[in-house]
This record gives sequence, C-alpha cells and structure tokens, in this order.
Amino acid sequence: MDIFSKEIIIPITAAILGIAVPLLIGVIQRIDDKYESTRLIQLFMNERSTKHFLGLLAITIFLLFYQLVAPPNYFDFGVLTKYIDYSAIILATIFCVLLTFSIFMIFRLIYIYNVPEKLQKHLIKRNNIPQDTRKAWFELFIAMLKQNNVDVLRDCYQELCMTGSYLYVQVNNGR
Repeated sequence: MDIFSKEIIIPITAAILGIAVPLLIGVIQRIDDKYESTRLIQLFMNERSTKHFLGLLAITIFLLFYQLVAPPNYFDFGVLTKYIDYSAIILATIFCVLLTFSIFMIFRLIYIYNVPEKLQKHLIKRNNIPQDTRKAWFELFIAMLKQNNVDVLRDCYQELCMTGSYLYVQVNNGR
C-alpha cells in the first residue's frame, strides 16, 4: 500500500499542484487584462469549483504529509486493523481522485471565463442574481463595449432590457 502512494498519488498531486497554481495565477491575470474587472476575479475565486479544488488540494497535501509522520497503530481492532493502519493512504487516494475530477471542473470554468459569450450566460443564469454578480456583469458589459464585441453586446442589451423591465414591474407592483 505504501508503494502505491509513493508511485501514484504523490506524482499526481505534485503534477496537479504544478499545473494548477500557475494556471490559476494566469487566469486571474487574463481576466484582469481582458475585462479590467476585479469583481470578475473575485467571482472566479468564489466559484464553487474553485473553492472545492483549492480545498481538495490542501486536504490531499495535508494527508500526504500526515502519512509520512503518522504514528504507528499499537491496538488490534480485528478485521479493521488493516484499514486503520492504511487509513491515511486510503483517504489520500480518495481525495486525489476527487482532486483529479476537480481540476477538470476548473478547466471548464476557465473556458467559461475566457469566452465572453459563455461568461455572459454564466453570470445571468438565474433569476435572483446577487448584487456582486450583477456589478461584475455590468463591468463585463462595459469591457465588451470598449472591445466592440457585437455578439456579446447583443445578449447584454437584451439582458439589460429584461432586467430593467423586471425591476420596473417590481417597483410598480410595490406601490
């Protein structure tokens, strides 16, 4: 079981760490350069996929270090003794697999944030849009105006009209 951890889990985790950190930094710089919006950077970092990935990465690294310094088990638990002895490596394996799936979710999220049409649809995908998301969407709208991106602007104008009419109806129904 120890050979399995040294030959598979540690290199996979190291490779994901070596790819992910520069990739995330590059994505943040690209969002800043492309859209000139710190709110979009905050939204990217607060996305569920990003948080899960960073959490899984931290847990996997912790489990791999714990495996190196884990105290030996002196108690006999019968059939469960073998599983308890290797519990750190079993958990590290599970988290490494989850981490591998999670990096593909990050790749999908990066694709969404790099394509303005996809990003616009991603930001306005639900009815109750939080204020931070709405502000980030307006910053995307302004960036697309500066770049004269007609495809995204058409969708943005349509969404802006729908949002304006929705707010108008809410205000007038409140009277």
